[in-house]
Amino acid sequence: MTEQTEREPVSFGEFEETWNALLVAQELVGQRERANAQLNERIAALEEQRRQYDNALQMERQRHEQDIERIGERLIQEAEQRDWCSEFDRVVNELNGSLHISLPTRSQDYDVTLTYTVTVNWSVNARDEEAAISQAQEEIGDYEIRQAVNAGAYEIDYESCEASERY
Repeated sequence: MTEQTEREPVSFGEFEETWNALLVAQELVGQRERANAQLNERIAALEEQRRQYDNALQMERQRHEQDIERIGERLIQEAEQRDWCSEFDRVVNELNGSLHISLPTRSQDYDVTLTYTVTVNWSVNARDEEAAISQAQEEIGDYEIRQAVNAGAYEIDYESCEASERY
């Protein structure tokens, strides 16, 4: 047989004190839930406000960049009309080093040389390898190379590139 310990009866004062503590705890839980709900609403409102500010800032930045572009294009036009191109280039390059949004620069003419190696696959009928190479070299000209390129029977390897400003 197990021994049961008897509890002493709780007095009404102790019961009332415990009951009141539970009521206070329940009220505090409710207050905390309402405060959390209000906080979440405020956070959502602030996030929406931040999104709106970000959108407005982005739009203003785009307008600012467009204004800078228009100013730069007008300055280029004026420099070209007055034949101040070298002065313009020097001043704008100097300014752009210290600006957050660069002014547009004038476009320049460049002479560009690209060097490629084109490998063309060509079929010939010959007695040996040396004769086949010789015959292919004789047969292949610019026209045949263009035909091979158009037919997709080629490989191109990029070798080098040079550019120089044209004055």
